[in-house]
Amino acid sequence: MPAFPSSFPPKREFLANFPFSDIASGTGFIKYFIAGAENDSAVSYLLTELSLTSSNSNVSPRGDNTVFNANGETITASTSVFNLPRTIRGNAYFNWAGKSSSSGDGDFLVQVFIDSTDISSGGVTTHNIGADTATVLPGLIEIPLTQTTVKKGETIKVKITWNKTSGGTYTLDHNGSEAFATIPFRIDLT
Repeated sequence: MPAFPSSFPPKREFLANFPFSDIASGTGFIKYFIAGAENDSAVSYLLTELSLTSSNSNVSPRGDNTVFNANGETITASTSVFNLPRTIRGNAYFNWAGKSSSSGDGDFLVQVFIDSTDISSGGVTTHNIGADTATVLPGLIEIPLTQTTVKKGETIKVKITWNKTSGGTYTLDHNGSEAFATIPFRIDLT
């Protein structure tokens, strides 16, 4: 009978797949979709890697879009808590689709938070919405971020503020695929 080996072979290396551009820059992006979770009296907003759809138009308020009526109205979408620390590094991007009514005109201010700490390092990051009526327009905002580690138990939040300058309302569509934030995370290859 052969003797039981006294040493075991070394553990195998695992193969992680990253696009070459992410490896070259040392940063990989995760796309978080904004979705509204509906309940009896309110909508809570979440950031999820899944493209969830919430389109119950019979519930008020609706979970598939937000109608901004007044200057300074905000929504804040959050991830679930992180189980492991991750380092955010680079520029985030916020992409959306929406439309104005009654010549609604203003700016979107988009900020990225770790719990209650604003990590948007580029100051005010806004995008002007022209007074276009009833036409769905896509938008993209680049948000420079301060390099920050998201600790275990913390969340990432994206806060969107409507700064109305004139006219009527603006409808931000976010039924799980039309509005999303792309967050850059550092890839450690060592």
